[in-house]
Amino acid sequence: MLISPIFLVVSCAGLLIIFLANLIVGLYHGFGGRHYWFFQLEHVLGGFFVIMFFQSLFNSHLISLIGLAIVTLVWECLEYGAAHISSWELFLPLDTNS
Repeated sequence: MLISPIFLVVSCAGLLIIFLANLIVGLYHGFGGRHYWFFQLEHVLGGFFVIMFFQSLFNSHLISLIGLAIVTLVWECLEYGAAHISSWELFLPLDTNS
């Protein structure tokens, strides 16, 4: 049973906004490199919207937390891969400061 379809829409919109802010402001313009709190804020808000998404779908705290754990593990593995796998550098923006 859905809690409310509005939570599903808000959580998807919030995740999309965080994703676009990360790409445009954080990575392309380098805001995240100058302000450490930017990526920390995105992680906290991302977790909030992911848990809102799962809670609106399943209405179970346990399933929502398991879903959050899975999304977190996959996301952190992708971040690690992007930072340490040299072939992934093709998909990352170039450093224009050097």
